[in-house]
Amino acid sequence: MRRCLTDDRLERLVRGRAPWWRAFFWRRHLRGCARCQARWQAAQADEHLLAELRQAVAGPIRPSPLSTARNAQGMVSLERQG
Repeated sequence: MRRCLTDDRLERLVRGRAPWWRAFFWRRHLRGCARCQARWQAAQADEHLLAELRQAVAGPIRPSPLSTARNAQGMVSLERQG
């Protein structure tokens, strides 16, 4: 019986952080193990979601229309006072 990949090894493989020579053997195991293939697909989906979230968080911050309207309203009242 073959030993399945540990969660750590699977994560390193998905993220591309495994040494090439280990990744070779781990991928070879994946080809013949349905359980690890299912775990691999789930890990890839999770990694894809995390990448999208990271990109969304790192993107430009846009002010909401409500805060923009409040700021404009405040500027108008300051102009009236001055």
